[in-house]
Amino acid sequence: MQISKLGSLVENETDKIIFSHMSEDGDAKLVKRIGDRICTCIGSFRLHTDQKNQIRSTLNGFNADSFGGVGAALLIIPYFEIKFKHMEKIAEASNGFVIHLMNYLIKEIGKAEFIQKIWTLQEAVGISDKFYDGLVDYFGSRKSEVIVPIMSRI
Repeated sequence: MQISKLGSLVENETDKIIFSHMSEDGDAKLVKRIGDRICTCIGSFRLHTDQKNQIRSTLNGFNADSFGGVGAALLIIPYFEIKFKHMEKIAEASNGFVIHLMNYLIKEIGKAEFIQKIWTLQEAVGISDKFYDGLVDYFGSRKSEVIVPIMSRI
């Protein structure tokens, strides 16, 4: 899927804002950004070799839909921070999403718990289901483009 295809899935103002930013960035920059965010998340934690190996295994084992959910979540987090910047504990809430991602990657939590957290994020930001599903498809179709460069950085 190309970014331009997401335009037909825009249903509200939040979708429109995110789509606009994605369009400005383009596919290559967006794919690199998501890969960089995953590496930043991983680099923020002191991980043992077995945990790093688990992350590699998890990333490689993702089907397109599962990886698409991770990519969509990483794309949404900054919009969550912007929307709720007035909240006193926004950094804690935002970091909570990152911690859940890491716990999911090292298999400390299951897919169902991770997805529930993502739905909370999606609802808080106000992204339509249709557009969110499009984001999952978009990032799922780019799984190898994102993951291959990450593997050498873990």
